Amino acid sequence: LYVGRLVKSKNVEGLIVEFNKKFADKKAVLKIIGSGDEEEFLRKKYTSSKVVFFGAIFGDDLISEFRSASCFVFPSELDAWGLVINEALSSSLPVITTKLVGSYYDLIQDKETGMIASDINEFGDMMLKIYNNSDLLLNFSENAYYMMKDHWNYDLYNKCLKGVINKINL
Repeated sequence: LYVGRLVKSKNVEGLIVEFNKKFADKKAVLKIIGSGDEEEFLRKKYTSSKVVFFGAIFGDDLISEFRSASCFVFPSELDAWGLVINEALSSSLPVITTKLVGSYYDLIQDKETGMIASDINEFGDMMLKIYNNSDLLLNFSENAYYMMKDHWNYDLYNKCLKGVINKINL
């Protein structure tokens, strides 16, 4: 599952090309949710039974798509944070992303919640690794759920906000 804007910097075309190359003979579907400058181009060039575009969806429909997915992919080449990674992890989805997404360090690296690719070819290899290893998928999924439930929650935000307020008051 990919959720995000369909613009060049998100590297959705690279994701699709890599998916088509590595999953041509696999029973897998790449669902793409979002809209943007590249939507029409990508739809015309890549729509197939294996690559499905949903456009922009929200609310319960989006939650349903997160719940029905097995992995979240975010190949962005530039993203200050990538809040959608928080959303994916909160849905117990393992994440494959890049070091060019700001949240990789806090949410993925050394957390066993997903993988971080250095290039799009490695990204495809990582998708295959999770696809072919159900134990790894389950481990990442459980870690994602517990990290978001037990740590990355409103208690953490509240603690950070209080810390900033205390520093300002000094």
